[in-house]
Amino acid sequence: MNYIKAIFKTLGQLFLGYLRFHKKIFRGNNFFHRDNILAIIFTIFLLSSVFVVLSFAEAIDPISRVLSDADLTDFTYSEFDKNDDYYKEKGGEVGVSEDIVLVNIGDLDRVGIAQLVDSINKYKPAVIGMDVRFLEPKDMLGDILLENAFANTDKLVMASKGEGNYYESRNTFDSLQQSHDPFIKNAYPGLVNLPTEDEGKLTVCRSFLTGAYMQEQDKYIESFVVEIAKHYDSIAYRKFKMRENDHEVINFVGNIHRDFEAERPKAYFRTYDFWEFLEPAPKAQNDEDFKVTMPGKVVLLGYMGKTVYDTLSVEDKFYTPLNKKSIGKALPDMYGVVIHANSLDMILRGDYINVMPEWAGYLLGFIVVYFIYAAFRPIYSDHRIWYDAISKIMGLFLVLLLVSILIISYYFFNYEIRIPGICFAIIPLASDCLELYHGLLKNFIQRVKSNL
Repeated sequence: MNYIKAIFKTLGQLFLGYLRFHKKIFRGNNFFHRDNILAIIFTIFLLSSVFVVLSFAEAIDPISRVLSDADLTDFTYSEFDKNDDYYKEKGGEVGVSEDIVLVNIGDLDRVGIAQLVDSINKYKPAVIGMDVRFLEPKDMLGDILLENAFANTDKLVMASKGEGNYYESRNTFDSLQQSHDPFIKNAYPGLVNLPTEDEGKLTVCRSFLTGAYMQEQDKYIESFVVEIAKHYDSIAYRKFKMRENDHEVINFVGNIHRDFEAERPKAYFRTYDFWEFLEPAPKAQNDEDFKVTMPGKVVLLGYMGKTVYDTLSVEDKFYTPLNKKSIGKALPDMYGVVIHANSLDMILRGDYINVMPEWAGYLLGFIVVYFIYAAFRPIYSDHRIWYDAISKIMGLFLVLLLVSILIISYYFFNYEIRIPGICFAIIPLASDCLELYHGLLKNFIQRVKSNL
């Protein structure tokens, strides 16, 4: 009984101590003390010096580049399976997007691609998106067949690419690279530039360019997926344009491969191989499938390996947040055309990721850091013996709390809170930096004042 009384008495004392501590934190002469600001400035100076040194190592070390590209929001996909059940059907089976069908062109030549497009056109898709560029003429027969196949396509969006320098402040490329003129007479151009292509394929692809201005051609070109959305769902397109973003974070729903042991890989996007349309004609079962899945839908053609079962191919393949190895990735996990499918699917669903404005992120980061220093200062002044233990525990708790808030916000509310990375570096180091500030800089300033 005495033990129980002692426990409750101790808890009560701790609670009263917390209330006194809480009062000290928000006391005007503590919360608005100049030492809080000076200590933050001192910490930023120290960390900035370290980051400058590390930046040289990062420039030559690919592992450092991979680690520097890590993002907490990636864990919502790789570890917590965000959107994994988005299209899940009743009965527990994996569902698929009803609007988008993917077709792998494999290693087909132009004759084969022409035959593939002709075969797909028989099923009357609403829009065909060709994530391939045909930059110059080749053999006469293949070129003629391909030109005719494209001419017979009702709505065709062809991949184009911004070339030369990209001026981010003006969202402008030097010029536009398109397919050879005969192939685009009946087509609409759409940019397929991905942000990672300029930074190296070790970078994770999390967003897409919604369009850009071409300086040489003096015109604005929509992105590949936005152009497709314009011709497939005008309402979804108008809602998207109202967002007025140059870049959009992709709300991924899935990849093509779900079950490698299945007859056809289960996928969030129906995925077919070219041979299913061409050998020598669709089999009866395939033909029945196509009559259901293709009419009135968007069909995206692009490279997804020699076959869709080719899991080791890395051509036109990128890292995405869906990669189960969030850090230190071995192989890229998603083909470019599947990234376009995820982007288009997000536009058609209207299920966007909203991003905290940059200024708001810096403001929130400053508030958090300022609170940490305002909380640590009375502990350092009045409870030096407990300072290390309490400050370290508080710092760890706050980091875990922030990480949890960021992940929950992204996972459940599709809202990305962007607190500058330096804030996550400051929080666990704040207690040590405050000691350095008092023991080094503040003593130095006082010594200078005494000698004046």
